Amino acid sequence: MNILMISYWDFQQHGMQATLRTPMYFAQRGHKVTFLVHSENTQYPAALQDIHPNLEIIRYSLPLKWLGRIHKVNRLRQLLLFSASCLSDVLGRYHQGWRPDVIYAAECDAILVGLLLRYLTDAPLITRYYGISTQLLSHPLKHWAYALSLRCPTDMAIVTDDGTDGAAIMKRINPWARDVVFLRNGVDSPVVDPGEVTRLRRKCGISDGDLVLLTVSRLYSWKRVERAVRAVAQVKCNGAMRVKLLVVGHGPEETRLKLLAKECGVGSNVAFVGAVAHADIYNVYAASDILLSLYDMSNVGNPLWEAMNAGKCIVTLDAGNTREVIEDGVNGRIIQVSVEDDILICAIADAITELIEKPSLRKRLAEGAKAYASKHLMTWEQRLQAELDAILKLGKRRDCGVL
Repeated sequence: MNILMISYWDFQQHGMQATLRTPMYFAQRGHKVTFLVHSENTQYPAALQDIHPNLEIIRYSLPLKWLGRIHKVNRLRQLLLFSASCLSDVLGRYHQGWRPDVIYAAECDAILVGLLLRYLTDAPLITRYYGISTQLLSHPLKHWAYALSLRCPTDMAIVTDDGTDGAAIMKRINPWARDVVFLRNGVDSPVVDPGEVTRLRRKCGISDGDLVLLTVSRLYSWKRVERAVRAVAQVKCNGAMRVKLLVVGHGPEETRLKLLAKECGVGSNVAFVGAVAHADIYNVYAASDILLSLYDMSNVGNPLWEAMNAGKCIVTLDAGNTREVIEDGVNGRIIQVSVEDDILICAIADAITELIEKPSLRKRLAEGAKAYASKHLMTWEQRLQAELDAILKLGKRRDCGVL
């Protein structure tokens, strides 16, 4: 099968694992994949090119970069220039006899480009969403490309189950989506290097006897990492002095979070680790005791799955569909979201303090998290095979004239 993949994101060593894993898996299973992308939206693109003989990567360097200083104009510039680049490449190949069996477009601009190519090549369109944000949808004029992409006619929509009811939202707002496939991300088997764990603990100033908290995310405002920083300050006020917070990830909030840690008097209790490659992430979990996941929309994502798979205690918020995964007192602590953030911070800190004072409870919740992971989570291979199976079924329906 010839798969034309168009992506809003380039490959990354940190975060968005499916961006690289998906085309690689398709290529490894014998399918020819042509991957079109520009890297301007990707914070940490990996300069990968010849990674599999069945995977052809075409990156575009978009001109008129000086327009990037004007955000609203730059979004339109990116869409128009990326569309022109993709159209030129695909139509040139098309006239030479190449035909895509399916068009797989991942996120925003790529979906709008994919819709145009769907009509030009008559190939079925698969749209891919790594999550659906109701916050972005509530501002359709500001996030016009996102709002338009979600309403595009599609033969199949593949939506990540991240606890935000993405499939239900898609079915509600897009009657042209013929088939919606809703899948959780997979997890790798935990691989830990004791030497790397020791070096990480030493680098972050962790001593024996310290209780180590952890956040893993890109440092954007909606990830609410500042709640973890403020909770550490409150935990110290509760009398637990030997506590350390590891903040894993990069992003625009990093400077503000470092300043907040100093203002709260916990500068020495918070270590900013930076981005960590996927292959090394379980070393971070091994160095930690409790994962804090404190997002507003949902806390069901890769960090939660990885922490559970590593057998770590979880403290999280009752946002989105998080309660469908975390049962309070069984496989973690789940805290009701308060209207006032100060009250919420106190509740988070009280939960952490209790877990510090009751190691047996922390151990029981960690065991509950591991048991859930063993029973419910898919490996990445299982997850990607489920996606490939859905795509192959779409191809068969097209061959039978159903589409």
